[in-house]
Amino acid sequence: MNNRISVKELNSIIILSVLGFEILLLPKICHSLTAVIAASLMSLVLMTIAIFSDIDIYDNKLWQIVYFIKNLLVIVLLTKILADAVSFVILREMKLFEIILIITLLCGYCGYKGIEPIGRISQIIFWFVLLFTLYIYIMSIPDVKMDNLFTAVRGNELSGVIYGFVINSGEIILLVKNRLAGDKTKLFRSVFAAFLLFVFISGVIIGKIGTVGADNTMYPFFELMYTADLPDIVIKRQEGIFISLWLISCFITLFLYYSSTDILAKKIFHGSKYVTLVIMAVVFAFSYIHLSPQATMKNYCFLQIVGGIFTAFIIPLLYIRRNRK
Repeated sequence: MNNRISVKELNSIIILSVLGFEILLLPKICHSLTAVIAASLMSLVLMTIAIFSDIDIYDNKLWQIVYFIKNLLVIVLLTKILADAVSFVILREMKLFEIILIITLLCGYCGYKGIEPIGRISQIIFWFVLLFTLYIYIMSIPDVKMDNLFTAVRGNELSGVIYGFVINSGEIILLVKNRLAGDKTKLFRSVFAAFLLFVFISGVIIGKIGTVGADNTMYPFFELMYTADLPDIVIKRQEGIFISLWLISCFITLFLYYSSTDILAKKIFHGSKYVTLVIMAVVFAFSYIHLSPQATMKNYCFLQIVGGIFTAFIIPLLYIRRNRK
């Protein structure tokens, strides 16, 4: 394997990343359609900066350390979020540490294999995930209440801009683009599509459940899936398929973070062959620290906002300004 990724593969990854953790988290914290649009526009700005910035985080010792620490924290929190969600919705009888162990082993192995297989998997499953996801939300449009979409909340738009840092598509581009084989400007198609998808899906969730429903529901995303009035065209229990496809999207995001963290660690620690195992052990240990799902989500959002201001906005923007001088 040459550990490279094509533009088409990265386009698929960008879309799948939006259909993963962001759809789980953002409809719960963005309380109106205007906040969702503001967050999506901020994410669009971050993705554009990532495309045009010439920063290579793998060639600078300081950036290697900064992004390695940030990535490791992101992996720990995302693993915990995914394990809690899986335990809540489909594996209630399974112990949490067993779910965390499975996620850690799977993601650690895939991350170790590099970016190329991740890109190929993303391109293979892309249309299955996208079409099935659009199907469930299009079928839910008749249940949307317009009053829920435009709930007046003071400072909602400003908070939406801040929440845009929680959408990690821009950071994913930064982590991957040094392995990109092709014209990076062709990523704009998927960047704009990701913006439209996020607005549409989050709008349907908020429009159906409402602000109060989102606040009182642990995972509004799952609530919509289980309450959607879907025709039994071919099979029963279609929500199981959608949850499985959502899980794949989440795993793609984790695979990428593991892969980039593995590369950064090997550069920092001079190619130690035990780096991957150490990363997996650290992730497993810290993911098992007892925190409520709400606390884990808050910590993740705080990390992405505070850390993302530097890793996804200020540092890449400085490289754009430097190259223009």
